[in-house]
Formats: sequence, structure tokens, C-alpha cells
Amino acid sequence: PPPPIAENYMRYISAGVKCDSVSLTLMSHERLRPEQIHFASSFSSFRKLQQFLRGGANSLPVNLPRSPAPDMVWCCGARAPRLEDEYELGAVLGEGRFAVVRHCTERATGDHYACKQILKEAGTVDDELRAEVEILRKVGVHPNIIYLHAVFETREHLNLVMELATGGELFERISKRGFYTERDAADVVMQLTKALHFMHEHGVTHRDLKPENLLYTDSSEGAQIRVTDFGLANLSKAGSPDELMRTAVGSPTYVAPEILANKGYGKEVDIWSLGIILYILLCGYPPFADSDMRALFRKIQAGQFEFASPHWTPISNRARERGARAQGAATAGERKQAGVRLVPASHVIF
Repeated sequence: PPPPIAENYMRYISAGVKCDSVSLTLMSHERLRPEQIHFASSFSSFRKLQQFLRGGANSLPVNLPRSPAPDMVWCCGARAPRLEDEYELGAVLGEGRFAVVRHCTERATGDHYACKQILKEAGTVDDELRAEVEILRKVGVHPNIIYLHAVFETREHLNLVMELATGGELFERISKRGFYTERDAADVVMQLTKALHFMHEHGVTHRDLKPENLLYTDSSEGAQIRVTDFGLANLSKAGSPDELMRTAVGSPTYVAPEILANKGYGKEVDIWSLGIILYILLCGYPPFADSDMRALFRKIQAGQFEFASPHWTPISNRARERGARAQGAATAGERKQAGVRLVPASHVIF
């Protein structure tokens, strides 16, 4: 018999899946995974839903993950399958100092992925790389977080086969549009809020949340956001979820003042970054800016910003209040509490 509906309800809520009448019907089917529930719950009619249920996993879109992240395969050693045997590597999608991201196609299924090839220093996988993989395994089941499909380790590289998001960065869309309407900004923030809540519940603090690290699944207007790049993320130790972090990391425009103060900080630094992103979405520029890095950091620590005309004239007071609460007008403690309240109220953020 299928598991109790209440048990499934909590299971899917923890994965960030919306629960309406269609979702509740889906929860009686124990064979469906959270990501399938998330996809199927978007159907507008029970007729389409029934067609999906009859089709099962085969009716899922090509790029939807086939298995939860905890079942991710780590291939290493002399007898392990080679990346090139399992995947056909394609064009370069992005390139950094220590990593290259390439399009790849799984030979057995024809499914498309992105392969992040990370150069190993001294031929070993250091603790930071292993932590990044472990973090992706823990949180990659959420529909607004990039999904890790497989890992291939060679003598020189660590290859992460990940979900392919083809819609580009949030940063690119902001640059193209100039600014977002309050409704569109609320949709983005709602998705990020759910992702942050899920990460924080699992002991993960991103620490580098910014539009460049947020990808759209495709180029459509209704595409979903995926949080990506967990290279600076922190995974709290078991039994110490509130232990303070002390490493100074992050991107200058989005870094929280408590990180700059060098006195220890918690997961609320992600809420600060979310507030900066909200501000940029609504007006097209950041609340704190200066060509001199020291001057920029002083402004961030002072927490003084304004809603200048003409860009903020048409923006509602409620939207301004939400942005202010997440950043400079709120203490770290207030932001921490705001993070706890964000998910239950995310559907009415504006």
C-alpha cells in the first residue's frame, strides 16, 4: 500500500515542492520521486495528470533528474568507467582559472548535461572539493538547486556531471531587462527563499549568492531558477548547526557586514545577499557601490542606502520594506529570524 499521505506531504514540503490539490493526489503514488511530483503538480487539469501517471517516469522531460542526488555515482580507480566512455563531451560553456564547463551527452540515454572539469592540485581531491560534492549531494534534490548527476575522478581532474541549465544567468537577464517588475521580482525571490530555507535546514550556507551564480533552466519567461556554484559554501558539522563561521569569503557587492567585521557569522549572511539581489532586481543597480574597495566595505558595514528617485518612485512601500529588512536596515539577528519566516510567507512577499 502507498505510504500515508501526511508522511508524503512533509517529505515533499521539505524538498520545496508546492502542495495543492493536484500535488496531494500525486502523493498517494509512492513510486513518484520529489522531482517528479514537482513537475507533475504544474498540470492544469486532472486529465493531463492522469496521462502523466499512466506514462510514469518515461513522460518526464529529458533534462529532469532521473534519480535523487544521494544515489549519485562517484567513479574513480583503475577499474572505474571512464568519463569519455559514458559521455560525449561537447562545446565549452564556460571557463575559469581552475575549471572548465563543457556540454556533454550521456551515451546510454542521450540526455544532456554540463560537465565541470576541475583541475586537481598536486593530483589530489582536497577537502574543499570533497565538501562541494557532499553539499551538492545533500541539497541537489531541491527543484531550485542545481542537480549533481555523477562524479568521475581521474589523476588530473575531478569531473562533476551536472544538470544542464540553458537559460543563462540571472545577471544576464537583469542586464537585458534593466529591472524587474515587483511581481517578477517576487517570483525570483520566492524561488531563492525556498532554496535557501532548504539549504539552511540541511546545514549548508552558500556564502556567495549573487545573480552570476543563479541560472535559468531554459530561455522561456516561466523558466525556473537554479542556485549553483557551491565552491565557497559551508557545511556545518553534525550536532553544531549554529556554529559560527570565520572565513572571509564572498563577492564584494553582496558580502554581509558581519563577514567584513571578522567576528564570526552564521547562515543569515545568505539573507543579506538575497536582499541585495532583490534591490538590484527592482531598480537595476546595487544599494552599495564604490570604485574603491575599502570605501565600499565601509558603506556596507554602515548599512546606509537609499531608495533614490526616479528609479524607486514607482516601487511600492511594501517592496522597499522587504528589501530593507533583508539587508542594511536589519541586524544579523533580525535577518536570521527573517530567514526562518521567509518560506511560509514567500507566496505573499509583495
